[in-house]
Amino acid sequence: MNGATAAVILLAMIPASGMTQGSPATGTISGTVTDEAGRPVSGARLVYMKLTEYARDQRGRQIIKEPGFTKSAVAGADGSFVLSGLLAGTYDVCAYGTQPSQVGSCDWGGIPVISLAAGQSVTNLTRTVRNGTVVTLHVADPNGRIGVADSRGRVARERRFFIGLSSESGFYRRAEAISRSPAEHVFRITIPRQMRARLFIDTDLSVTDVSGSPLETGRPTL
Repeated sequence: MNGATAAVILLAMIPASGMTQGSPATGTISGTVTDEAGRPVSGARLVYMKLTEYARDQRGRQIIKEPGFTKSAVAGADGSFVLSGLLAGTYDVCAYGTQPSQVGSCDWGGIPVISLAAGQSVTNLTRTVRNGTVVTLHVADPNGRIGVADSRGRVARERRFFIGLSSESGFYRRAEAISRSPAEHVFRITIPRQMRARLFIDTDLSVTDVSGSPLETGRPTL
């Protein structure tokens, strides 16, 4: 019995010892999601991404030193959040509201990055979700020429069709497809209030407006 007991204890101790040796220190990023008036946004979604780190091998070729990842979390009722267990590296942290009419903190502008050292805690981070305007785009396709992506997101080049909006400062966002029928596709995109935007269509198909006049593709139009 004593021998068996010793063996069980030994096996239980080995994994615990292995987990603590050489484990890198992890850090945290915490803060609050607010609206434009500074009020907390309950249930806001956080999307945080660790950027991939690259290095050069002995022959000067670029290789991946540390792969990145993308994860998500949900803010509390008071808009607060804590992202824990983070390895050292560079992170993007973006916040999104719970309503389609809200513009995410990283939409239509530069994405601020956070450099996190090993074991560091970054606190009092604020991400602001703004009220916006929902733009709905209806695209008639009576001949069914627009292709639908397969399970891997692939579509034949001659049938691909992407539509979105471009800001005056050059930021572009693709509209989200929300419904389709045999004759029509409907897309939706939210932009900040008061922002001037132009239509951007990326396709090899011929596109016209409601009057039948051709629309340019591959560059901002309208």
